[in-house]
Amino acid sequence: MKESIRKFVILLLIVIGLGVFGLNAFFLFSSSLGKRSEIIYIASIIIQTLVGICTCVMVLKKSKKVSYLFTGLSLILIALMDFFVSFVFSYTIWQWWPVYGLFLSIILLICGIYKYKKLKFGFIIPAITIFCMCGWYTLFSFKIIKIPFMTVVWHLGIAFLFVVAAFLIFFFFLQQNHKELVISDEDSGSFEDETSSVLRVDD
Repeated sequence: MKESIRKFVILLLIVIGLGVFGLNAFFLFSSSLGKRSEIIYIASIIIQTLVGICTCVMVLKKSKKVSYLFTGLSLILIALMDFFVSFVFSYTIWQWWPVYGLFLSIILLICGIYKYKKLKFGFIIPAITIFCMCGWYTLFSFKIIKIPFMTVVWHLGIAFLFVVAAFLIFFFFLQQNHKELVISDEDSGSFEDETSSVLRVDD
């Protein structure tokens, strides 16, 4: 397969996958599904999974672009979770939505390791941030913490900001005496060196 054709196929798969993802999201947030709508929903979940698999196969075989790999893996994961949330688990999407973020953060970390063969701050920091935030929201969505979320935000929000600010200041001064803690360009890592968007096809 020619390079230009292969890139076009990957782009087409991603566009189709995102379109089906939007359709699945509509069904997922619908209050109730009729028999016909349920069949269409299951079919679209299967299509999204297959599109994600095809994208990953093409990326791993030739492209090696981690942004495409992240998109393909995300389509697979979200499709599978949509199925379990809708037809297996007793909880609703309004309770499960933070769990999506937990798994997506893990995929982001895996993609960073795949690309650089080691951990990079450009992937570690956002992955850990997303994981912690979604883990925090999960405690409230599943009623593990029974206090209303807004009550906790109201009382602890300002304190949390002060703690973050204090940590950043402390880390800055620590870097002055420990140069090994300074993050260099080589250690940062990001999607930017391969594409500014998952929909860009030129190298």
